[in-house]
Amino acid sequence: MLNQFSYTKRVGLIIACLLTISITACGGGDTGEESKMSKDGECILKDRECRDGIEYFCYYDGWKKTNNTCPVCEDGEHKCAGENPDRIQKCVKGKWEIDKKCSKDLPVCDPVNLECIECVDDSYKCTNDELIHCVNNHWEVAEKCLGASKYCDAENKTCATRCKQNQTQCSDGKISTCNSNGMWEAPKDCPYNVCLTETRCKECETEGEYACIYDRMNLQVLKICENGLLTPVDGVSFCLPGCAGAEEPNCHGERLWKCYNNITWAVYCKNGCVNDQCFECQPGAIRCIDGQMEECVSPDGWKFIERCQSGTCIDESSCSDYICQYRKTKCEDGKQYHCTGHEWIFDYDCEQGACYNDTLCKLCEDNEIKCEGHYTLKCLKNAWSASKSCAEDGHCLGKNCVDCEGTQRKCSKDGDEVVCSYYHWKTVRNCIEAGYAGCDNGYCYSCDCSPGEYYCEYRKQSDGSTKAIYHHCSDGCRMRVCPDPCPYQCPPQS
Repeated sequence: MLNQFSYTKRVGLIIACLLTISITACGGGDTGEESKMSKDGECILKDRECRDGIEYFCYYDGWKKTNNTCPVCEDGEHKCAGENPDRIQKCVKGKWEIDKKCSKDLPVCDPVNLECIECVDDSYKCTNDELIHCVNNHWEVAEKCLGASKYCDAENKTCATRCKQNQTQCSDGKISTCNSNGMWEAPKDCPYNVCLTETRCKECETEGEYACIYDRMNLQVLKICENGLLTPVDGVSFCLPGCAGAEEPNCHGERLWKCYNNITWAVYCKNGCVNDQCFECQPGAIRCIDGQMEECVSPDGWKFIERCQSGTCIDESSCSDYICQYRKTKCEDGKQYHCTGHEWIFDYDCEQGACYNDTLCKLCEDNEIKCEGHYTLKCLKNAWSASKSCAEDGHCLGKNCVDCEGTQRKCSKDGDEVVCSYYHWKTVRNCIEAGYAGCDNGYCYSCDCSPGEYYCEYRKQSDGSTKAIYHHCSDGCRMRVCPDPCPYQCPPQS
């Protein structure tokens, strides 16, 4: 509280003599005003003052810094705690201490009378939908904010009308935005401290300059400075700082990348992009303009087909003398036709003898599924499209992907005996772990037979039946499958 102060209280003459080493201060000379000043005349002897929180003392040769910190207040002084307005502080030994905490009923410190009160005069607050005003240190209802369109605004001391989300208002170089609750957020300074309109700040200075700005969706959008406002550039989907190798326009998919003033942006080409430029039109599209028919040919654009015999267009795609739209198709009684503009030309008979939507031959039933090579195909809007790719060692059967068929067998790379069960591979056993020498053609084998011996094995199948398998001992190992065709047959199992 005390930034610059002096102590005028004097101590004894002996202390003065010790501090100033002055004969006159000890009574040995003149006792006039000059004897009370330092020799440079800057201060009165024994005065104190505070500088940046450190105490200075006036000696005979002027102000000297001491090792003492300054007191921040006078003992016995009181004040309201700034960060805690519900508390009263008292100065004790030069420091502030909490003297009293206000009650719930009287929660605020009065900075004038230094006592706890209900509220500070002329302050406002909101309680539910009511605007409350403090009069004579007591709260009174100033206004009721009734209806869904109203809300309490204590800062502006009124019942305010709700706004639309993201709506803005600008005044005195500050702009406010309406939040999701329909309330105005605290005003923020405009970039140039100037409002151009009632709803927008001045956003830029250099006319025609481009900028890459984040929008509310946190996407960077290319904007251009026009009359002090940043305006989105038509057709540009997003942008990036720097040229990033796009110094020259180039196509990537359906976007054309450009760079200007060290900003890269992408123009979405709705009709496609080729030769580093957007298509003027959708390739294959037909139009009638100024009495002539034109077709869009990529990448050159519109190409003349013929002039209308009547010299006029009936709509954007047909001459007025056309009996049907140029290149339109139709299907009648299982037959496909196309239109030249002047007549319908027969193309072919529909393979299924039926039509789809009176425009094309019927190819399939919606949601129908069939196999084709390694894929299952599904019919969607009269067209087959790949629905699922089968596993690398599988294939399509009927309407589903399968791993195997029938009684197929195989050996795994780990020496497992594997059989086909319900169109999927199933491991029967590991031949080595089962005590066999290995696996061959889907069967475990052992090496304990005489070369050239033939013998039968009877195996139970997954469907419950028993299958007889004739084996040949070719190299001293049993369970080798007999070469096909096998010259021997197994007798029925007894």
